[in-house]
Parts: sequence; C-alpha cells; structure tokens
Amino acid sequence: MIRTRFAPSPTGYLHVGGARTALFNWLYARHHGGVFVLRIEDTDAERSTDESTQIILDSMKWLGLDWDEGPFYQSQRTDLYKKTAERMLEENKAYYCFCTPETLTEKREKAQAEKKAFRYDGTCADIPLEEARKRIAAGEKAVVRFRKLEGETIVDDQVLGPVKFDSSVLDDFIILRSDGSPIYNFCVVCDDMDMKITHVIRGEDHLSNTPKQVMLYKALGYPMPHFAHISMILGPDKKKLSKRHGAVSVLSFKDEGYLPESFRNYLALLGWAFDDKTEFFSKDDLIEKFSLEHVSKNPAVFDYKKCSWMNGQYISKTEPEKLLECITPLLEADRINISAKPLSWWMETLNVEKQRAFYLNDLVKSFHYYLDDSIAIEPQAKEKHLTAKKSLELLRKFLVLLEKVEPYTQENLENAFKELMEVESIKFGEIVHPVRVALSGKTVGPGIFELFLCMGKDMSIKRIKDALGQ
Repeated sequence: MIRTRFAPSPTGYLHVGGARTALFNWLYARHHGGVFVLRIEDTDAERSTDESTQIILDSMKWLGLDWDEGPFYQSQRTDLYKKTAERMLEENKAYYCFCTPETLTEKREKAQAEKKAFRYDGTCADIPLEEARKRIAAGEKAVVRFRKLEGETIVDDQVLGPVKFDSSVLDDFIILRSDGSPIYNFCVVCDDMDMKITHVIRGEDHLSNTPKQVMLYKALGYPMPHFAHISMILGPDKKKLSKRHGAVSVLSFKDEGYLPESFRNYLALLGWAFDDKTEFFSKDDLIEKFSLEHVSKNPAVFDYKKCSWMNGQYISKTEPEKLLECITPLLEADRINISAKPLSWWMETLNVEKQRAFYLNDLVKSFHYYLDDSIAIEPQAKEKHLTAKKSLELLRKFLVLLEKVEPYTQENLENAFKELMEVESIKFGEIVHPVRVALSGKTVGPGIFELFLCMGKDMSIKRIKDALGQ
C-alpha cells in the first residue's frame, strides 16, 4: 500500500510551498487509495512552538487535507532514534567521536586556509566501541557519527529522473549530538522506516539531504522509498517566493477572504497540470486526475492576480447558502446584524454581489451600502455626477417619481426612469449615474435595478435624499 507523509517543522506558519507539498502528498495517497501520514518534526526545541504546530494543523484543516495517521511528534520519538543509533553502533555502521568543537574548528580553518573543502577526517573512526563507552561513562562527551558508504548512488527521482550522488563529497556525518539528541537526516530516515513510507514527495530544496538519507537506508537494510522532488515556487519577479511578494502564509489567504476550494485548486496548478487547458478542479477531480508524471521540473510562479481571479470565479459559482455560512463570522466581526434582514434577502443579495467579488471580504464590504444608515460618497464620483446643477435637478425629479412607485418592482422602477427620460428628453445614462452614486456612493456596482431591489424602497429614498441634502 502506498504511504505518503507531510512532515513540517513547527517553527512558523505553514507557507505556500509547504502547503503545496502537503497537497501533493495527500493527492497521491488519495489517488492510489493509500495512507497519508502527518508528522511534526519538532526536534529543534529552540525554534519549535505549540503555536506554530496549531497554525499548521489549522491550515491543513482549512485546506481540507485530512490525515489518516498522526500527528506524530518527533520530540516524543527519541527512544526510536536512540535504539536505532545503538543498533548501528553495534553493527559498526556508526561510531563515537570525541573530537571537541575547538578541534573541529581548527581543522576547518586549516582546510579553508588551504582552500580545501572541510570533511571530517575520521580521527575517532577506529576507537573500539567498548573503549568509547568507558570514556563516556567516565564523563567524556561524544557524538555518534555514521560511517559513510563508498561509491555512487543513482536515485530514480519520480519528477527529476535519475539523479547521481557521489559519496566522496560527504564525510562521516553526525547522527546523534553529544547530548543524545538526533540530527534531522537521521530522524527522517528512522521515522520513514518506522512509518513504512513508500513515497517521499517534497520540495527540491531537500534534494541535498537525499544522499545522506540514501546511505542510512542502505546501512539499515530498509528498502528506499520512491523520491519525488518538486520544483520551487517563485514570486512574480522569478525569485523565491517570500514575504516581500505579499501573503505567503496559508491562513493569510484565509483571512483575505479566499475559499479553501479555490486556494486548493490554485495550489495544485503550481507545478502540476492535467492538460494544457483545464484549470478548474473539484477535490474529487484532483484526486482522480493527479499523478507525479504530470508534475513539472520547472519552477512554478505564484501569480497573485490569477489566484484572486480564480477565487472570484469560485465565489460566483458558489451557492448563496454556502457563501452566507462562510461570511457569517466576517459579518459578525464587522458588526453587521444578520437578523436585520430575512434569509431570503440575504440569498437574493448574495446572488447579486457574488458575481463581482474577488474575495469573501468584498461581499462583506458590499453589504454596508445596503444596510448602513448613511454612506460615504467617493469624492471623484460626487465630483463627476452629483455637482452639476442639471444632475441634481434630475435627481430631485426622479425622487418624486420613486416615492410614487407601488408596488416596488423592477417593471415599475423601469417605468419611472422612462417617464423622466421622456419628460426631460434625456438619455438613460444622464440619470442612472447620479442615481447610482446617490444609492451606493460608487460609480460601479450591480445592475441599477438589482441595487434598488436589494436596497429596498425606504433605504433607496433615504439615500437619494441624503445625496440631495434633504
């Protein structure tokens, strides 16, 4: 059975690159009916925090990436790492090293002076295990080093193709620090072995870790998982995506008003494509169609405009009932009283406003000009449509007709406009623009009759009177 894992470090928020890695692992497991494991790599005690862990869990839940096993915490698995290291010591695949930091610094500086790459020279490699244990019992400090394997290793990467690794560029690297805490690469291999991970799908920045991990797999006699290193995500300037480009935290996109379905869809397209034309995928579509064969080797570019556009498309196609559920917390935070209007009104108004919104927050903002007692009119809109004497006079005359509209229907509202246009010999645009600005404070928005009907007669009359200073 295929088993994938997502293994973030809880040292900050879950960023876009990490979220895409989680998504690809999740999709691959779901596509093959396998198991998706969540593992929190929190061995960096100084930087790991419970808050960051919770942010990661919340981000994954928002994206709909449920896990089958876990979350497992490396900080709670030290017995496994120590037991595995002990086995390697017994099998002479690792050894205790007593070289002090000062000694290693001297050797490193000497190599630099000679313009050579520093590699540990194996000073302690031949110390018998029993002698080493006696020295430790006597109070000496020692790390545990892995005896590197010689030769070349070729990994058939599922994305990059064959990748060659030459062990001559490595030294006998540390797997346990002198305090007994494990090193990252050692933890990863121990955990992947214990959790029976079959496919390691991760960012290309982890490719440099692969040769050490491959050696450890071989030394421990465990079948290597299939590796798939996915390309980096770049900003619009083709540099590594970072805060300078805008939001990179998954929950920041949630706060900005993205639908999880939309953001998940866009994430999937960062380095993967089903074909050269299909852009919209439901969760089930992604599970059905995802494959590593269609993951690109080339870096993906995060296009904020495209991401926003896609979110707008999702919002426009989402049922108003679901939208109201999504924005209710936002409405409440913005002190908009949902009970002020019947449910039918919310449904009708959402159907109007969702066609123009890019973010859920746009929907929240739009309700202010339907519900607030007064609105601020944009200065440019006022200058253009509510300052000319003729415009104000036409607005006064339309107000008289509006007050007589009964029943308050689109047909009767259209007739009011037609009557004014005939009497004053004007075109529709000469009156509709002043009316729109008076109602909403803006020059753009929904269709004018949709605006009237959503706003209601009393509020429409009040807005026009306010604009006229009555």
